[in-house]
Amino acid sequence: MISKLEGNKNKFDKDLYVDSLNNNLQVNLFNEILNWNSDDFAEFIRELEYISSQTANDLIFGNVEMRKLLNLNEFKNLRKHPMLTKLFFKSYIMSKIDSLKSFL
Repeated sequence: MISKLEGNKNKFDKDLYVDSLNNNLQVNLFNEILNWNSDDFAEFIRELEYISSQTANDLIFGNVEMRKLLNLNEFKNLRKHPMLTKLFFKSYIMSKIDSLKSFL
C-alpha cells in the first residue's frame, strides 16, 4: 500500500510516495521518541552508531528497503540492538498487516 503525500505545487515539487514500511517506521519512531527519557534517547543514538550513515539517512528520510536491511552485515546480530530491532520489525509487521487489509 502506498500513500501519496502532496505539498505545495511548483516546478520543483513532485508527488512523494511513501510505502507502508517507511510510513510505519516513521510513525513508530515518532511515537517511541515521545515516550523516551534522556537515557532512552542516548541508547538509540548509540545503536545508530552500528549502522551505516546511508541506512540512518534512509530511516530518517523514509527510504528504507527491508530486504537490504536484512542482508546488511551490520544487522547480523540484531538482538544486540533492541531499540532498532523493535522499530524495524514492528514496522515491517505493520506494513504486512496493511498489505493484507488492502485485499479485504
